[in-house]
Order: sequence, then C-alpha cells, then structure tokens
Amino acid sequence: MTRNLANRMSPRRLIAIPTALMAALSFASLPDPARALTVQEQGWQVANSKCHDGDAKQCELRDRLSVVLKRHGCVYHDDGDWWKCSGAR
Repeated sequence: MTRNLANRMSPRRLIAIPTALMAALSFASLPDPARALTVQEQGWQVANSKCHDGDAKQCELRDRLSVVLKRHGCVYHDDGDWWKCSGAR
C-alpha cells in the first residue's frame, strides 16, 4: 500500500510534507531544561529543614549558607522558602 501511495504522490508533495512538519516542529517552543541545584543551595535546603525541626546548629549553618548565596547573587523568596540563583556563578 505504501508503494501505491508513493507512486500516486508527486515528488514535490513527498518533499513538501516532511519539510512543513520539520518547520512546524522547529518553531515549537520547548521549555528550558531543569537546572541542577548548587551544593550551597542543597545544603541550605537540608539545614533549613533540620532548623525547622529545632536543631540550633543547623540554623547557624543555614544562616552562613544564606550569606554565601546572597554573595553569589541569589535572591531569597519568602513565599515557599527557597532561593533563586542566576545561571552564572
């Protein structure tokens, strides 16, 4: 059946259909890939979690890591308790 279809379609049409599909796919906007957290961000999350559980040493560590993250240009967000860092560090 495929041969019959290919024989009936013009060569111009056989090229135009895949070309149009590839063009449409190239203009589709794909989301950015997820960014891995830095060691400081991961450490801050762990220390923050343990600080909420009442560990005073982890609260001190979280505060020290907060200073490091601010120095790297990261911004703390109160809503959700998280850091947003730019791609370049």
